Amino acid sequence: MSLVEISRQFDDMTLALLRSCIGHEFKAYSGYCLFDEADHIYKTARLEFDDFSIDLVNEHEELALGPEFIEEQVAILRVDEASGTLWTPPGKEITCSSCKQFVNDVLVVVDEALLARGSRRIIDFKWVQAVLFEDEYGDLQAFDRDIWSDEYLTVRRGPSVSVTTRDFRPDWIAEPPYDYKYGRAIMRLSSLQSY
Repeated sequence: MSLVEISRQFDDMTLALLRSCIGHEFKAYSGYCLFDEADHIYKTARLEFDDFSIDLVNEHEELALGPEFIEEQVAILRVDEASGTLWTPPGKEITCSSCKQFVNDVLVVVDEALLARGSRRIIDFKWVQAVLFEDEYGDLQAFDRDIWSDEYLTVRRGPSVSVTTRDFRPDWIAEPPYDYKYGRAIMRLSSLQSY
């Protein structure tokens, strides 16, 4: 059996949408928050810039990722132009948090889990783990996927990618004779060519 490659990375149009945030003011973000805490948003975070808004959506998709190729629900992050009203459970409210920062750059974190049996590579899975907005001082506002099976986005502010994003490696453990090898790539959108 040949290597199965599963990629849930952003396409060129999505990267262009995120790149368009550079040079704008990031005013606020909103969404339905777990336990009314603004740092744990369920499914969709709406990001408001000075003259437009985008939605970061983290929703389940069925993917066959293990050695037996059994389908599991995996939360996959995507970016859309904002539209409609944000979902909220009956009797609950949307929480809005102010940011008021100039976007100097946008970073996209792509993680990889490569399932292997000895030297035989079986499944190579790449996905977007986080989207980060860097201000003019180098501080980052991160929107990070929670664990692989969860539809929450965790919002953190800090000085580096390692501080503001989750280390996914403890989530991906294989029973012998299988093993995972891990990778992480960080894309700075200001340095990517426009299409």
